[in-house]
Parts: sequence; C-alpha cells; structure tokens
Amino acid sequence: MESNSEQLNKMRAKFLKKNNRTLSLEQKEALTGYLFMVPYLIGFIIFQGLPFLLTLITSFTDMRFITLDISKIRFVGLDNFLSVIRDRDFLMAVVRTLYYMALYVPITIITSIVIAYFINTKIYLKNMIRTLLFLPFVTNIVAVAMVWSLLYDYLDGPINMFLRRLGIENPPMWLIGDMPVVIPSIVIVAIWNGIGLFFVTYLAALQGIPKELYEAAEIDGANEVQKFFAISIPYLSPTTFFLIITAIITSMQNFAVVQTLTGGGPGNESTTLSLYTYAQAFQYNRMHIAATQSVYMLLMLAVITAFYWKGQKKWTYY
Repeated sequence: MESNSEQLNKMRAKFLKKNNRTLSLEQKEALTGYLFMVPYLIGFIIFQGLPFLLTLITSFTDMRFITLDISKIRFVGLDNFLSVIRDRDFLMAVVRTLYYMALYVPITIITSIVIAYFINTKIYLKNMIRTLLFLPFVTNIVAVAMVWSLLYDYLDGPINMFLRRLGIENPPMWLIGDMPVVIPSIVIVAIWNGIGLFFVTYLAALQGIPKELYEAAEIDGANEVQKFFAISIPYLSPTTFFLIITAIITSMQNFAVVQTLTGGGPGNESTTLSLYTYAQAFQYNRMHIAATQSVYMLLMLAVITAFYWKGQKKWTYY
C-alpha cells in the first residue's frame, strides 16, 4: 500500500508531465503545500462555506421550515433585517452577549498569562499543575455544568454554605438571579472550562523568549515585576493578539455553556444571542429570522475584530 508521500509525488509528477515543464524547488514545495490544503478546503467548503451561503440567502426570504420546495419560498429583501433590528428581545440578547464578552475576554487573557508566567518559573510539580489546569479543557461541558450547578445551588451548594459560615446571610443567587449575577456565574464556568488552551499557548510562547534578556535585566537590577512588564509582555504581544481574537470568537459561541447551566433563564436573564437565534430556528420555526440574526452576529463580530485589528499595530511587537 502506497504511503501519502508516494501518492503526492505521483500526483506532482503527473502534473509536471501534463504541463511539460520543470518547476523550481520553491514551486515544487508550493505545489506540495497546495495538495495538502485540498482536503481541508473541500471540508471547509462543504461544512462551512455552503452553510454560510445558504444562511445568507435564507436571510432574504420568508422561509419558516427547512424545505426543498423552492416555490414556497418568497424573496422579501431587507424586511427580515428591519424586523430583527426592531425586536427588543433581540437587542437585549445582543446586550447580554456583549456583557458576557466584556467579562470573558479580559479575565481569560489576564488569568492565562499570569498562570503561564508562574508555571514557567522554577516551581515544584510543574508538569502535574500544567496537566490539572489543562484537564477541564478536555472535559465534557455537560459534566462540567452538572458539577457547577451543584456548587452554585442557592440552598445546599458548597459555595453558599461557605459564604453563610462567613456571616453572609443572603449569598448570591448564582444561576437564578438577574443578569448582573447570572452572566458572571456562567462566565466563571466558561473560563474554568476553556482556560487550559489559552495558558498552554502562553506557556509555549514564554518558553520561546531568549533567557539572555532576563539575565541581562537581572544584572541591571530588575525585579520580577519589572522583567514581566518590560520583557514578557512585549514579547507575548503577538500571542496576545491571536488569543484575544480567539477569546472574542469563543465568547460569541457561548451556546453550550449557557444552555447546559441555565437554558437562558431565569426568564430571559441569560439568553444570549446564540440561544435566542437557536430558539427562533428550532422552537418557533422561524428559519428566516434565525438566519438574519446569524448574519447580524457575524457583522457584529467582524466590526469588533476590525477595530481590534486596526488598534493592534500600536501595541503589538514582532
């Protein structure tokens, strides 16, 4: 049975024979790279490109159910976009999503970089601590939500029992309170569940910083705090740029953690944009509205990312 490299070489030889010319080494390497990209591009087009195109088309129609009968679908222009922007529940879902993002992104980034910096120093049981911190990232979100629901229980949860022991008679109603309480409670779980990827990425970036820089700073009398802000932070700025973009996208994709913890409740206090869009599509059978809200979500993410991308030139060092 032929290996992948042998198959690629045959494909490349066939291509060269067909075109009847000899390529340079750089061109051969580029061709090999493109051949490796083909499987990913096929998967991307089928599972992401086509669904996005269909969603965009659906947002301009009145399609309520998934159907192959095109004759029942009517083009409505921008009516869906105008209807959605006047929907108060949609606007409140956007506010909750932005509130979620405003908490999730900075806390995740700051916590990750601090943890990675301390683990990168000479501490005991470094490998075990790194494994324990990364473990939640590979844990099923449903199991995580069940455990945290027990911890957050208002009457018998360990957190509130501990707070009552400290003398707090009315501890927070973590998952059954209003938005200023329930959203941060969900964000804590999301950070705990996903911080492993962020701090491991920071840890790898820290290990790539030349040790000579820290040694030179120590000779000049710099302490740990000064070395952290003068050396580590600037060298980590490209990694920080990448991880902030990742955190912004992750904060928008909050369906799983919110659905498993609260289901959008109590009432609509934790109904973020992802949950509201899901409800429009699969509870109320309003596919056209759900598609329109998805387009708005994409536009909101694109605007936030564009502003951040433009501003990163002032603080990112390469």
